[in-house]
Amino acid sequence: MKRVKNGNSIQEVLKEMDLDFQPKKVPLFTKEGTEIWDKVAVVRHIDSQEVPLGVVGPNYKIVPYPQAFEILEDVLEKEFEVTHAYSFGNGRVAVLYLEGKKGVISFQEEGGGSTTVKNYLMVSSSHDGSRKIEIHHSPQISTSNQKGTAIIKTGIEPILVKHKRNALERLSFKKRLLILSQNFWGRFENEVGSLLKVHPTSSQVEKYLYDIYGESKRSESVVETIKENFIRGRYAGVILPQCRGTLFGLYMAIVEFEEQKSPNRRQGEPPSEEDVIYHKIFGTAAAKKAKAYAFFANLVNN
Repeated sequence: MKRVKNGNSIQEVLKEMDLDFQPKKVPLFTKEGTEIWDKVAVVRHIDSQEVPLGVVGPNYKIVPYPQAFEILEDVLEKEFEVTHAYSFGNGRVAVLYLEGKKGVISFQEEGGGSTTVKNYLMVSSSHDGSRKIEIHHSPQISTSNQKGTAIIKTGIEPILVKHKRNALERLSFKKRLLILSQNFWGRFENEVGSLLKVHPTSSQVEKYLYDIYGESKRSESVVETIKENFIRGRYAGVILPQCRGTLFGLYMAIVEFEEQKSPNRRQGEPPSEEDVIYHKIFGTAAAKKAKAYAFFANLVNN
C-alpha cells in the first residue's frame, strides 16, 4: 500500500498512482492472425507500449477510473480522506482506503499502551467497469506500547454500489453511504465492547475455531496456532493485555494468523508482494476474517 499525498481529491490520488489512464479496446487475434470477432482486448499505454488489461465483448462500455471513482468526491473533505492506494496488474484493479474523520474507538492498555480502532472504507473497482465500485467497511486496529506500534487491518462488511451519474443519484449515494457507515460504526462499536467483556473457556475457544475452520487434519494445526497466539495475547508483535482472553482477542488472533499466512505458491515460486496483498484484501484471508467477525458478532448479538 502506498500513502497518498493529497487525499482530499480523487483525481489527484489517481494521477499520483498512475491510475488516470484512458484504456481502449483493440481487436483480438489468434496466433494464426485470425481476428476473433466476438471479443476485443482492453489495453493501456505504458512506455509507448500497449499493455493488455483484459478481454471484453465488442459492445462493452469501458468506465475509466476517473469516472468510476468520481462519485467519491462528494464524501471527501468533511467525512473521509484517502490515505492509501494500491493497484494490481498494471492497473487492472485499483484499491483506495478512505479514513473516516468521525468514529474512533480508543481504550488504554495496562502498562501505558493504547489501542485505537479507526473507521476505514476500502473502495475498489476495475479498469473497464466490469467490477462495479465495491465498498467494504474495513476498520483498522492500531496498537501501541513501549515496543512500538502495530496495525491490523480487518475486512468485515461489504456495501455494493453501482456507478452513479446524475446529481440526484449522487446525492442519494452520498446519503446512503454515510447512513450505512454510521449504522455500521455504531453497531461495530457496541459489538467490540461486548466482545471485550466475554472470556471464553479453553473448550469454547477450540469449538469456535473448529466452527470457523471446519474439522479436518489440516485445520488441527491452524486451530493450535491460533489458540497459542490467543493465549499469549500477542498481535502483530504487540502484547495487548486488555484483549487477552476475550472474544475480541480471539478474533484478533484469527486476523493475525490470516494476515501472516502466505497465499498458495504458483508452480513452486514464492508469492510476489502483489499476491500477498491481494490475498489479504480479496482472497481467502479476507473471506476468513469476514467469516470470523460475523461468527463472533452473532454470538454477542443473540
